[in-house]
Amino acid sequence: MSRQEELENLTTAYYLEDTLLILNRELNELNRNMPRAPKQPLKPTEPMEMEPQKVQLIQYPQIQPPQIKTPSNWKKGLPFYIIGIIIGVINDSFILQLIGSVITICGIVYSLRLFSKDRAWVKQQKKEAVENIRNSADYQKKCKEIDSENKKRQLAESNRVHDEYLKMYEQYDSECNVYNDKLEQYKKDYDHYQTYTMATYNSKKEKLKNVITQTHETLEEVYKKNIIPAQYRGIGSVAYLATFMGTSDYDLKFAIERYDQDVSHRYQQQQVDIANQQLNAMRTQTQILNDVLQNQHYATYLNEQVLDIQEHGNKLLRSINNWQKADILINEHRYQKRQQALKKAKQ
Repeated sequence: MSRQEELENLTTAYYLEDTLLILNRELNELNRNMPRAPKQPLKPTEPMEMEPQKVQLIQYPQIQPPQIKTPSNWKKGLPFYIIGIIIGVINDSFILQLIGSVITICGIVYSLRLFSKDRAWVKQQKKEAVENIRNSADYQKKCKEIDSENKKRQLAESNRVHDEYLKMYEQYDSECNVYNDKLEQYKKDYDHYQTYTMATYNSKKEKLKNVITQTHETLEEVYKKNIIPAQYRGIGSVAYLATFMGTSDYDLKFAIERYDQDVSHRYQQQQVDIANQQLNAMRTQTQILNDVLQNQHYATYLNEQVLDIQEHGNKLLRSINNWQKADILINEHRYQKRQQALKKAKQ
């Protein structure tokens, strides 16, 4: 097997794999090709009132109660306390000591009650003082000034909310114009869908499936030549091998060795485990294909090969009987697509 025959086999396999990829994508698009109506913009609703939490209101001045000295009425219980201690200390009689203790306790209780009353009096005095300040003309004047300022702030917030609504409405009006344009286009697309797509949907689907079947069988015939090993059959690996050989003087064996090295390096980078090996192998093939197509030199080579095969075919394809039917169906499919695009453009 000459190097040229190996390269022809690879480029042919890539061409058929690429064709199948495009045809299957078209089949998927055909299955969901119904135009979608544009989404109508939501009309903004004007807020009936502002949000109070967004207004920073001024609080009334905080009233500090005056300092009021606590009376010393609790000292009136001290004489009882002292007398009780004296009676209990200077007498050895149990009864007199008991009487002295009772007098002492009564003095303590009396002092505590007086102290409690003194604190209650102070609290009441402070409360009355605060109320007097709150009801004073000066304080009331300050409160009215604060109320006036707060009303201004609330009005400013209401105006801001309304201005924001107007801006939203202007945006809504602009979106409505865009929506109306999209709606007109949608109606045209839908009419075209009903007239040209839906009317012949099943026919198109069956024809496209037939094209895919014939192309796939042709690809299988190419692979049955057993020039490309089974593990290297796929658009990613075929694209890599074809571009490597087509842009160098190396043969298929060396190209496969380089491909294996590249895949092994990618596997190591991904830290592949056994459970995910098959999934990662598919991802690696996709990455390799993307790398090939993003390389301008490689992409140009593949495009030239595809165009040449589309226009003239090649020796390998001409030797496959099934390709004659597949080629006719592919050309017919492409012709119908061009005609439909022209009809749609004239509408």
